[in-house]
Amino acid sequence: APAEHKHGPVRLSRDGVWRGIKLLAPLSLFMVPLGIAFGVTAVEAGMAPLETVLMSFTIFAGVSQFAALEFWGDSLPTLSIALAVLAVNARHLLLGAAIAPVVNQLPLGRRLLSVCLLSDANFADTQRAIDTGERDWVAVLVGAVLANALYTAARSDCPM
Repeated sequence: APAEHKHGPVRLSRDGVWRGIKLLAPLSLFMVPLGIAFGVTAVEAGMAPLETVLMSFTIFAGVSQFAALEFWGDSLPTLSIALAVLAVNARHLLLGAAIAPVVNQLPLGRRLLSVCLLSDANFADTQRAIDTGERDWVAVLVGAVLANALYTAARSDCPM
């Protein structure tokens, strides 16, 4: 059975995904310089260009990427890196709690995916969609994540 929202079942439509892409696309353009700065800094810290790209696709927070670079070296202190990234991203606990009443109505797999892909920017758009009663809020979140992924791919984190 589909998850329920105050205005009926939650939907995931192509129009909602496109709306999410359009909502986050302008912000994504401004993230390109951040990606270039990270790429240059990461290579100077000893990372290979491919590692910088992989880090951008697996760590969904620019500040965390820079925090992890502080620990980058010959022997990676994995626990220290993980704790630093956790501390920097603790705010996501509050973001997740704010949308929990609606997200908790989703099946477990979709719930985990929704909070895993949550960022500051797409939280704002998702929260607005939830507050206005949109049944398509999941699609808005997915579209915003796609816009984020497109900017990540476009910037490639490789120094010029």
